[in-house]
Amino acid sequence: RDARVTETRPAADQPPECGPIQAWVSANCLRLPDGPSLICAEEVSLVGYGDAGVRHFPSLARALRSPDLPMGLLWIERLPARGRLLRELLMLSHRLIVDSHTAAAMTELIALEELVQELTQGVADIGWMRLRPVRLLFAGLFDAPEHAERLAHLESIRIETTTGGRSQGLLLAGWLLARLNITEITVNPNAAEPGQFAWTLRQDGRRVPMDLAAHPGEGGQDELIALHVRADGCDFGVTQVDAEHVALHCPGSGEKHVALHGWDKAELIAAALGTHGLDPAYGEALALAARLAEAEEWNR
Repeated sequence: RDARVTETRPAADQPPECGPIQAWVSANCLRLPDGPSLICAEEVSLVGYGDAGVRHFPSLARALRSPDLPMGLLWIERLPARGRLLRELLMLSHRLIVDSHTAAAMTELIALEELVQELTQGVADIGWMRLRPVRLLFAGLFDAPEHAERLAHLESIRIETTTGGRSQGLLLAGWLLARLNITEITVNPNAAEPGQFAWTLRQDGRRVPMDLAAHPGEGGQDELIALHVRADGCDFGVTQVDAEHVALHCPGSGEKHVALHGWDKAELIAAALGTHGLDPAYGEALALAARLAEAEEWNR
């Protein structure tokens, strides 16, 4: 794969000896571990200073694109904002790749969901992909038929994240509510300490409390600390033990520690460009996460 990397910087940072655009070309080569094969890719890096430089990005990307090859738009460091730059770059792209983990505020998920709804291109979210190991482990707690049946009698849901992982917590909550077919959500005014958010869900006419707590400290790669669900008098959960292990809690099985095999960011980006990047469940989870994010506006 060839790469075209663009970066924006303030106009005040523009060196006096150059114009509003700087460019570099490099070749990245990797030797495969199982043989003499060598894979090389070209990387073109563009830096635009201020608006004068950024406005050249779409035309330069158009001129530098490889003919007849699909093109993915990877928007890193922050979530994309609507505007001419995004619109013109999307016209050249077959897929948009974002990282919801970069959301500075929970409410940015609302803008992301609105953008996803408008696009005809496929959207891959590295933040969503990062949650996959936890989602699989938690879903596995309900493999036994009697445990799955307990989910029809929810009593409470609690999610704990690091301060920087609130958007990940909302996506995980959105996934869980989508799987349980719960769409009736009420935001509860929250007078507790900052970082605490609460909702009331309705399941078959019953009120179910759900809350999210963000704590200072370290979580796993996905910034999650714990997911706890109480259903039909039983407790189920996934709790972060260290950076690479979680503890699973399940009735009748006690506590079991398992390794959490995640991908690093480079591996996630590579996977996002392939078939694993497009997950039909993502749209449902993001839509419900956006509704949950209204809690931040409420608390303000």
